[in-house]
Amino acid sequence: MVSIRGSSRWSSVYRFARSRPLRTLALLSAAAAFVAASAAVVFYSGALLFGTESPLARTCPSDAAQFRPLPALDPPTAASGLSWGDYDNDGWDDLFVATAPSRLYANRSGRLINQTVAAGLPENLNAPSAVFADYDNDGRLDLLAVAADDTGTGHRLRLRVFRNAGNGTFGETTAALGLASGAVESDTGALALADFDSDGRLDIAAAFSGRLVRYRPPAGVSPSGRLQRERSYGPGAMRILCGRDQLEAAFGEDPDLAAAMEREFGTTSRFIERKGCLLVLLPLPPGLFSPLTRKVQIIALLPGEVRILRNAGTAFDVAYAMAPAGETYPLGDHRAASGLKPWPFVSGRFFQPVAFDANGDQRSDLFVATDFGRNLLLVNDGAFSFRDASAEYGFAIYGSGMGVALGDPSRDGVLDLLITNGGNLYHFRRTAGGFQLDHNESLNHLGLGWGIAFLDAENDGWSDLAIANSVDLLAYPDRGANLLHPTSFYHAAFSKDRFYANRRGAFRDETDRTVCTGTSPTYPLAVADFNNDGYEDYAVGGPEGLTLFENVGGDSHFLKVRLRGRRSNAFGVGATITVVAADGSQQTQLVAIGESFHSQHSLTKTFGLGSSAEPVTVRVAWPSGVTQRLNDATVDRVVEITEPDS
Repeated sequence: MVSIRGSSRWSSVYRFARSRPLRTLALLSAAAAFVAASAAVVFYSGALLFGTESPLARTCPSDAAQFRPLPALDPPTAASGLSWGDYDNDGWDDLFVATAPSRLYANRSGRLINQTVAAGLPENLNAPSAVFADYDNDGRLDLLAVAADDTGTGHRLRLRVFRNAGNGTFGETTAALGLASGAVESDTGALALADFDSDGRLDIAAAFSGRLVRYRPPAGVSPSGRLQRERSYGPGAMRILCGRDQLEAAFGEDPDLAAAMEREFGTTSRFIERKGCLLVLLPLPPGLFSPLTRKVQIIALLPGEVRILRNAGTAFDVAYAMAPAGETYPLGDHRAASGLKPWPFVSGRFFQPVAFDANGDQRSDLFVATDFGRNLLLVNDGAFSFRDASAEYGFAIYGSGMGVALGDPSRDGVLDLLITNGGNLYHFRRTAGGFQLDHNESLNHLGLGWGIAFLDAENDGWSDLAIANSVDLLAYPDRGANLLHPTSFYHAAFSKDRFYANRRGAFRDETDRTVCTGTSPTYPLAVADFNNDGYEDYAVGGPEGLTLFENVGGDSHFLKVRLRGRRSNAFGVGATITVVAADGSQQTQLVAIGESFHSQHSLTKTFGLGSSAEPVTVRVAWPSGVTQRLNDATVDRVVEITEPDS
């Protein structure tokens, strides 16, 4: 596989990672790997060694694959975040690569050319993620980034905004919009935009992960009895300690741990005051398929927060903020850990936010994938009043949420929600009263998932699924102590990206048949038809480089839909588009900004139609509440639909 490599540059990112936010993409998955992958190795070792899931059981028929990797961009780059958007309105999706330093690649008829400096963007923008969005409704996509706050100490992030001047350049408007202050202590952050108050302007939802610090007791030293006893709340091989009483006792019994926390956070008192928690990962009994490590590991979490910023036209202000309280939880509550009742622990390790209407009230709600606990659904009750409705809607289930995809894989006209985890994918299907986890489906059980996206590889009308996987190599340095060391057979299995073909509503693993994926760590995954041939392509990225997979196409028909809002925001973000084919089958897609993991897909939506060249019907449900219908739309083209004034 040809990759776009930048390993030496990414190594330099790691070298200054102790004081910069991009360190997280190498370190985030440590505990997820231990907790979830242990079970995966136990239960799926047979498939791993002998079945079709084995990364060594297949060869890549590159001449027959639906996707092929393209040669390197110039210059090559690592990637922490990926965003597609047509910033120059020429009909070709451009690519922004968030990294250190970030780069803007303009799309010139299918060729991606570095235009960072020519576009007036900073040469040294250190950003874990960014999105294209038209915040001022002038019909041009601006650029919003979660970036390192270079004015203060390390591990601090803030928002930076660059307005599109309309002449191919951007100018920074961060201070003018009231966003110069408000930095957050966090390893990473991600954005989603939607019109939360239905005023026609896009508001900002920002999710910050907080801080994560790994601690392993010195060789020959056992952690305190408090850290090993079943004193707190957690599943299987993990214990969670929160609250002043538990933490002060733990630090008092374990001076080495206390010293490690003081080095990272200044004082243990500051860690406690900031609502920090300790996650204790206990070793499993020795054996070939059980231990990923034979040592106790401790994860110190300083919680992040979710902010929703109101777009007042000339400035943004924080209208809502949510952070965990760091309270103590009931002891030994294994009913919640096993999913028999709602899991209350919100870790504050917030990753990807996604805005969509979860309850059909025509208001955008906010879902946030959350690691080390349950995910978060904030229901919008209007006037920027949000409430945590995770349990009410079926999301209060323990997991290690990373990335999110919204789509209609069963073609029933409603959007399902899929979440990548440290192990098996969570597929929440829409029900009359909320969402229901599909316990009968097993996807990506041999992967540690991050980015995820629906795309129709063959344009057959059924949305397939691409997943970016990664294992934290730095978390497993001892070859003899675990199975995820980079020299291990198992490392290849857990790091390999996956592709699931949708065969009339049932997903089937066709990795290496549809696309030849490697085992380099990848995190963001973003979809766009970058060469305008009517077939969706996608890009993945990570510390070792960026790979753009081009869809080789075929003979199927398609329709691409682009929206222009009038009462709604200019690009129709938050609208749902339904295409009904001549045989009555339908597909539904959401126009969203901020999906997958640190990613943004194209705002132009592609619908595969298989062998049918018959005209189709297009229905658009706009954020304003207007429903629009276009009859007899001819296919194999891009149709632009403008929202009516009333």
